[in-house]
Amino acid sequence: MTAASERFTPDARAALRKAILDAGGVEVFAICDVVDGKIAHVTVTCRGTGSAVPALLERPATGQVVVHNHPSGVLLPSDADMALAARYGDDGVGVAIVDNQVAHVQVVVEPHARPAVPVNPDEVRHIFEQVLPVAAGGGERRPAQLQMALGVAESLSSGQPFVVEAGTGTGKSLAYAVPAALWARDNVGRVMISTYTRQLQSQLVRSDLPMLARLGVDVPFALLQGRSNYACKRRLGIAAAEAENEDDDTAAALRALVAWDASTPDGTRGDLPGALRGDVWERVESDSDLTLRVRCPFYDTCHYYVARRRAAAARLVVVNHALLLADLSLRHQEAPGVLPTYARVVLDEAHHLQEAATAALSDGTTARSIRRVAQSLVGSNKRPGVLHRLSATVDHLENLPVGRKEAVDRLARGLFDLAGAVADEAPRLLDRVDAAWLDEAGTPVRLTEATEQTSQWTDDTAPTLATLADQLDQVARTAEAIERAMEGVLVPADRVQPLLDLGRARRRTGDQAQTLRQMLTNDEDRCRWIARAPGRRLLGTGPGAALWCAPIDVAAVLRAVLWDKVPGVVGTSATLAVNGSFDYWIGTVGLEPGAVRHDLVPSPFDHAQQA
Repeated sequence: MTAASERFTPDARAALRKAILDAGGVEVFAICDVVDGKIAHVTVTCRGTGSAVPALLERPATGQVVVHNHPSGVLLPSDADMALAARYGDDGVGVAIVDNQVAHVQVVVEPHARPAVPVNPDEVRHIFEQVLPVAAGGGERRPAQLQMALGVAESLSSGQPFVVEAGTGTGKSLAYAVPAALWARDNVGRVMISTYTRQLQSQLVRSDLPMLARLGVDVPFALLQGRSNYACKRRLGIAAAEAENEDDDTAAALRALVAWDASTPDGTRGDLPGALRGDVWERVESDSDLTLRVRCPFYDTCHYYVARRRAAAARLVVVNHALLLADLSLRHQEAPGVLPTYARVVLDEAHHLQEAATAALSDGTTARSIRRVAQSLVGSNKRPGVLHRLSATVDHLENLPVGRKEAVDRLARGLFDLAGAVADEAPRLLDRVDAAWLDEAGTPVRLTEATEQTSQWTDDTAPTLATLADQLDQVARTAEAIERAMEGVLVPADRVQPLLDLGRARRRTGDQAQTLRQMLTNDEDRCRWIARAPGRRLLGTGPGAALWCAPIDVAAVLRAVLWDKVPGVVGTSATLAVNGSFDYWIGTVGLEPGAVRHDLVPSPFDHAQQA
């Protein structure tokens, strides 16, 4: 047994300690990387219930460490620990035990990273020159495609970033998919293939990646979308039970969703046969704030967790830039990621990377988004709100002392009034901001030092935004007080939804308040602007102002979370270079010019003659 500070990075120790604390001190399992001899990059994969711990949701890779805590503080390996060590040790995966404070660690088996296996360029040539033409039914060889594939193979093997512009008709997808599959197969690793559009994702999983098996590189692949794209079976059941109190259109939509859920292959919004109102989907979408995880009765058949398990078993996983960046950001903060662990990344449609990063780091709010959260707490004539349903839950809890019930009821009544006031005030206040700054066409206005010197800003807009931020903060603080009053109370799974909804409302109102305060802060690294919110009129006013704040330059962020963390990143697109130079794109995404290889692969088409 040794001091944890000797084996963990400071960030990893803090992240693991927080995860154990958040889990209530029960047993927690995490998969960690090893960086410069120290355990780093904690990804918590499962939490226990006090008497049991579920199996790991994702498989650790050779050279990683599975870390779990002994709540008793006794770090002597149990029979189960030794069995785990035997299971993972054969694959070169380490196993370690810590106490709840992560002050001490007992390494049961050390990790042993296998030497990296480079992609064999001769195998790449054989596939593209001999196998692919036959598999494609007598297709022609494409020298440009082979040129790109060899460049990708070199990057994956060496760990050096590679940027390649390949013209239309090159066959980019197979040019990176084949070497990525070979690298994943030989290194028992995982490669993320990230795109910007769903159309390309669909092409990859339906056409290009299935072709790999016909080329003799049969590795499992999967598509994983952002969590909110998947329907939640439990929330759908709750919404369907409330359908009789809804208007005819909403009730019909919910009944159609129930029928669709019984036959959909993946439970994603993209599989819906027609359009669906956003407010209806929001009631049934999977949400990390609202999940019961292993306590959920639908855990085994949950659309999202089924997709997660498929991705965890795959060697090539297709995602979009937004999901990849969210995962990279979480891992950079030593928080659990949203994707299975991966060792390499391929960025297709890489010309959108800066745009995707800017969107991921932007904050915005509107009267409609504020009102929607506040109204969810209050409810309507047809649908009871979170607070009404929470009161019904509290009334049925026999294990909640009378004094705490009274405290929850008192706080809930106060929160009802606060949320109702915000729901009414937000449209009026942001309509005033719209009228003060936007012309009839709604032309956006950027906030600068000059605009902040005007009386229009200092006497009206700034106090208006500060008032609304204070109201939202008060809502969030009161919701948090209710959650604290419910701490330690075991709420049955069939009655816990109102408490989960309350937590989500608290987080969202807190985020909205923070966005408003960012609008009041002149940060030279961020751009702030006022635009007109989309949508119809609210409460007799206009749609109101939309308030936005975004980073001016994302290069430093991308360098920290992507290029400095993941070796061998490949970026490709048909449009990356300017006048034959990659300098502009390289600079905007945070790459060091001398640290990246690049190539221009011409299109096989003679556009002047063939167009």
